[in-house]
Amino acid sequence: MRILSRLPFFAVILLFAAAASGQNVPPGLTLPASASCGPPTYPCSRTDLRKAPLPDVIPSVGNLSGVNTTVTDPDFQNPIVRVTDAYLNPHSRNITFYSSAGGSSNANTWNKDSSLLFVQDTNGTGYPMTFDSSQMQVARMYVANFPKTGGMTVSSNHFSWSRVNPNYLYVLGGTRIFRYDFSNRNVPPSPQLIYDFAASPHCLPAGFKPAWENFGGVSANDGAFAFGLSSQGLQGTGNYAVVYTVGQGCTVLNTLTGDITSDWGQSGTMSTTDRFTLHDAYLTLDSGWAILGPTHCLSGKCANGPYFWEVGTTNVTACGAGQQQLCSGHWTLGYSHWANNDGDPFGQFHLRPFSNLNAFTPLINVLPLGFAPPIDQHPSWNNADPGDSTPFFSSSWTRNSPFTTAWQNEIIAISVGTGTVSRFAHTFITTRSHRFIDKEAIGQISQDGRFFIFNSDWMGTLGSESGSSACTVGTDCRGDVFVVAAR
Repeated sequence: MRILSRLPFFAVILLFAAAASGQNVPPGLTLPASASCGPPTYPCSRTDLRKAPLPDVIPSVGNLSGVNTTVTDPDFQNPIVRVTDAYLNPHSRNITFYSSAGGSSNANTWNKDSSLLFVQDTNGTGYPMTFDSSQMQVARMYVANFPKTGGMTVSSNHFSWSRVNPNYLYVLGGTRIFRYDFSNRNVPPSPQLIYDFAASPHCLPAGFKPAWENFGGVSANDGAFAFGLSSQGLQGTGNYAVVYTVGQGCTVLNTLTGDITSDWGQSGTMSTTDRFTLHDAYLTLDSGWAILGPTHCLSGKCANGPYFWEVGTTNVTACGAGQQQLCSGHWTLGYSHWANNDGDPFGQFHLRPFSNLNAFTPLINVLPLGFAPPIDQHPSWNNADPGDSTPFFSSSWTRNSPFTTAWQNEIIAISVGTGTVSRFAHTFITTRSHRFIDKEAIGQISQDGRFFIFNSDWMGTLGSESGSSACTVGTDCRGDVFVVAAR
């Protein structure tokens, strides 16, 4: 008791709670005593570098059913709620759900104040849902109006919540942007046309019909939208990067020809002689740059990483000579910077300003000893501020079993200012799901930085996609969407 008397009262309570739940508190680790949890510093979450093996007993979130089941991660003490289950849509049972069917950690899954979120199923159907942030509980919307599907659905794979109005959801349908307004929670909204790319002579070619598209985000003031498009085939065949600016019109870059056409700004040929197909295109929050992820190089030698188009100009650049290897890896973007995990050293993230891509800053102060492949990370920075000073988040994947270091199959955040890495939860993935998004627990941080939504097969305990309670990992195990509070 003399030892406990030296600890702050809040820490004592957490230690008793940990003991009661069977949590193994690592030797020398004092759980945070601050009652002021959450962004921007996340003082109530762990920052140590000790291994956190999966608990002997995986927290139960139910099987085929279990929406709104809340558990506390026994090693990290942050609450996690199950958002979807096999019965979320009674018309299409047993299906797997995603926080973003596009599989991008840069998708904007949360509305402005974390009161609404948007999830999707493997058929590409979208589900707007309410989120009670104080109780961490979800609900379908307009259930009485859509009894067959258990609530309102939206037929789109490509979406982004507004960054200004918490009730606005933008979706891409073909060549058109639509907006749903959820201000009236009793009457379901109809889609309102915002812009049609086919209507501008300086936008898409006449008669253009997309075979693939990605929604590359909305600027911080809802003043600009970005998309990647292809008329030839699936992801990786794209060649049109499109930015629509409200009140000004369209500007388009063709990565096959290098041509830039615009209703505003410069038209001409992009400054680089590289030609390539698109994997995706994303817009910075200040709308100043579009990030172009290449798939196939069609000219002599392309960059080992994304290209950066200064929107409104013909300036298209990549990381400079001698630095190209440091531009690889998964990445995320803020207002005027982007961060990527390039593997030098392994596990490190680097921050680069778009104005000088060769000037990079390593972010993490101390890496776990022995942190090595196989590990993958998918960062998310929807909570970025104009100074790009807020922490960005990442979910990690490894097949190492048992874990060999910290940060393996965890949800973490990297502080841009201090280099501190905060740890929030296990992802509880088997790492062998037949669904890639569940396999790697890809997820997104909310705009206010309070919640991280992610995908998981929860160690194969969620039933099968054929409706049985048991499943075979890697073959038919269901995946669902979960939310962890970032404290």
